[in-house]
Amino acid sequence: MPTQRLPGGTVDETPGEEFTTIADVVAFLRRYLLLITVLCISGGLLAAFYALSSDPVYTARTQVLIEPNLPQTLQPQSGVVASLDTAQVESQIAVMRSEKIAAMVIDELDLMNNPDFFRLDDLSLVNRLARVVTAMLKMAGLEDMRRPGFLAWTHAVEPVSSPDEADSLSEFERSRFTIDLFHSSMEVRRVGVSYAVEIHFRSRNPELAADLANMTATMFIREQMETKAAATRAGGEWLERRMDEMRTRMNRSTRLAQEFRARHDYRVRPLEAGDMPLEEEEATLEELEVTADTYRQMYESFLIAYTNNVSNQSYPVADARIITMATKPLSASHPRKKLILAFGLLGGLMSGAGVAFLHNLLDRTLRSPRQIGQELGLRCLGELPPQPGKNNGFGAFDAVVATPHSWFSECLRRARTALGNGVSPPRCIGVTSALPNEGKETVACNLALLYASAGMRTVLVDADVEEPWLSRKILTNGREAGDGGPQRECPAPTGMIMRHAFGEVDLLPIDLAKRDRLAQLPDLSDYERVVVNLPPLAAGADKLRMAGALDGNLIIGEAGRVPLDLIRDLIVTLRTHDAPILGLLLTKARPYSIRPYTDETSGWSRAGARRRLIASSFRRAGL
Repeated sequence: MPTQRLPGGTVDETPGEEFTTIADVVAFLRRYLLLITVLCISGGLLAAFYALSSDPVYTARTQVLIEPNLPQTLQPQSGVVASLDTAQVESQIAVMRSEKIAAMVIDELDLMNNPDFFRLDDLSLVNRLARVVTAMLKMAGLEDMRRPGFLAWTHAVEPVSSPDEADSLSEFERSRFTIDLFHSSMEVRRVGVSYAVEIHFRSRNPELAADLANMTATMFIREQMETKAAATRAGGEWLERRMDEMRTRMNRSTRLAQEFRARHDYRVRPLEAGDMPLEEEEATLEELEVTADTYRQMYESFLIAYTNNVSNQSYPVADARIITMATKPLSASHPRKKLILAFGLLGGLMSGAGVAFLHNLLDRTLRSPRQIGQELGLRCLGELPPQPGKNNGFGAFDAVVATPHSWFSECLRRARTALGNGVSPPRCIGVTSALPNEGKETVACNLALLYASAGMRTVLVDADVEEPWLSRKILTNGREAGDGGPQRECPAPTGMIMRHAFGEVDLLPIDLAKRDRLAQLPDLSDYERVVVNLPPLAAGADKLRMAGALDGNLIIGEAGRVPLDLIRDLIVTLRTHDAPILGLLLTKARPYSIRPYTDETSGWSRAGARRRLIASSFRRAGL
């Protein structure tokens, strides 16, 4: 349920939906600004530490264009276009990433024996600290000085390591480790929707990065050519075997036809009456010649195919070509120090905001007037700003007299006005709190002074039997109230009313020797206002029985300290004793809404300054 602030600092509860205002956000940021700032700076420092202690990594790039394999029958002027689909391009990329290509590059460059290839990013925390210290010494120009003993470990800042326990690894294990490291350093991706493919290689050595990228592209093209050559050779061997078989059959058929022609009569005679055809006749010359011609044609076809195959073996053509060769990179691609620092600051900021938000959700202390109205069901009578250096920050006992134009005094006057609203304003007002040292003594004294300054006969009753701090300060002529306070020299406490003990306010102190006399208070009917400093709830619920005999009770709560559950216990205790509750007054509050109207350096309100300026102008004008 949202709340509305009324004149005098009160809070009115109106039905509606809950909402968060800009003031709430600003108050949240002001409350957790230190936490968020610390975590943000910590994230930036961690990011800077990582960036300074990491090895520079260089990335080289080469581009390969995959071309469609056009059939020989297609001519450029025919208007027929052959294209590659996505599956074909992805297949070529899979070949580039295959272990076969990796093994070819590793063998060609002898990577298994190259220490630069095995420089791993597995630096320990000690090594990273060593690098940061060394970098700081170089920045200060002290890299040549003799290091003290506790910095002796900063010499070993460039660890170059091959696989752990490399000597004990088998040949197969070393090969697998090298291939895995090769794949982790390589990245292959297609350029948009084109037929171009980029090969990226990362290494601590810029020259090695360029060699790896170029060699990978070269080995891919060589693998294509070798694959085609192997396929052509296999096809040629098959054609050669088939051609030998066809030649044998062609020669045999031709020889049979020639033999048949040599021993037979080629004249054709008609069948005579009574001649019967043979069940099985010998092949004719025509059949033998047709068979020989067929084998001859097949042999010629195989011979042409074999000739073309031999020609392709002598001039293999790959379906890809290198269009951009990798060169030695001039700058490191990783770590990106500015980006890492930005992400570190952003991560620290988000972490700080998250921790602050979580803490705000779990925080059950009293902090804002909205909590008073929504969660406690009470009126907020005002918010008193902190007063550094006076009574633990709660302000002087006579602040409304010593600094009448301060915002503290203005807020307290608004609270007094809110207390007087109604048909019958309360005459006897009790001031209590849930915990000790929440400023109830300061509020009680200044409230009594406000009533006395308004011409009302006022008495201040100190009924805090557990901690009679108020009586002790006033009766011993303490100066915590302010410079030149209204205290005067008073006799030792006797439990009787001290006339004008606190300016125009009478005081009924606690008899420290006879606390049982508190039950027999003298008649206070002659006073127009009676302000009673009640014990806190922490002193015991039974100590608040006196609150039921008063016209109203004001609860004091220190912002950010007193738990809401303890305030609820105090409310329940007061209602158990049939004690009416006037509302709640926040102390040490920093409301955002009062900041534009307060000059915090002088403690004087701008509105009061304007009023004094206008009044002085009228006096000078003789009005």
